[in-house]
Amino acid sequence: MRKIHFLLSFFLLFTNAYAIDFSKWLFQYPSGTTEGGMLSSPVTQDFKSKYFSIYENESGTKYMRFSLDASDKGKSKNGSSVRAELRHLKEWKLSDSASLSYTFYFTSTDFKNAKFTVGQFLQHCTKKDSPLCRIELENGKITAKVSNYEADGITKADGKTHSYDLGPVSQKEEVSIKIQVENKVLTLYRDDSLKARHTFPDSVSSTQMNYFKAGIYYQNKNSPKIFSEIFMHDFKTEF
Repeated sequence: MRKIHFLLSFFLLFTNAYAIDFSKWLFQYPSGTTEGGMLSSPVTQDFKSKYFSIYENESGTKYMRFSLDASDKGKSKNGSSVRAELRHLKEWKLSDSASLSYTFYFTSTDFKNAKFTVGQFLQHCTKKDSPLCRIELENGKITAKVSNYEADGITKADGKTHSYDLGPVSQKEEVSIKIQVENKVLTLYRDDSLKARHTFPDSVSSTQMNYFKAGIYYQNKNSPKIFSEIFMHDFKTEF
């Protein structure tokens, strides 16, 4: 029953922009100052900012719109750049079953150089939370970056970042992504087609807690002036 209720809340999100139930999510965004760092806010049905809004196209499809310039100020404590992301409050283990799926398209003022994450999950670690999987857009390609972080959030079990090619993408092209984890096996889908499978090794904890995020998180260094927007719909989580 809880699972049905949770999926229903996301159905309401895109059938009625003012019936949003974001009680399971927190919105993280730049403070506007270097000293202020990243801010976090609960999202209510009236929530709207320069970084987040509901957009409805001519055919009546409603999207979550994330809008962010890489030159904005206000990074997270351990972040390399700014972000405008939803952070899921439910946490889960790699030994569990969990998934995040969504359909999106994007626009950017610098398509060639923009590099940003559009969906990820991170592990709670002793030193810093670290991404086990990031879905990145860069230079017309979608790539999954997967790391076998151990519990300190710094050490990679094999010293590597594994890259999985999810195919080319162009501006305004709609793409569906699904990130699924079950019993330490990660499977990645694009448009319902299996693109990659990754098994986390024994040294990556089965019991550390993880959480999903989605939106824009720039990977560009030195904060260049690049304005990008991500438009998402059919946004679902399952546990």
